[in-house]
Amino acid sequence: MVGAHRLNAADQIEGSVLLHHDGVGHGQHYHSPCVTDHVNDSVTTLRTPEPDTTANRPGG
Repeated sequence: MVGAHRLNAADQIEGSVLLHHDGVGHGQHYHSPCVTDHVNDSVTTLRTPEPDTTANRPGG
């Protein structure tokens, strides 16, 4: 279950999407290839992942 503080933070940023990660902890950008791909794609294309996207593929 997503913590209320995460939803609250995402709600405060217009157009933001909360990327879910099936794993422990936060700060997964450098530790999860799936998260890294989503973040890098959104930064370079200015498109966010679809709402309710979960980064959970093998290895990431």
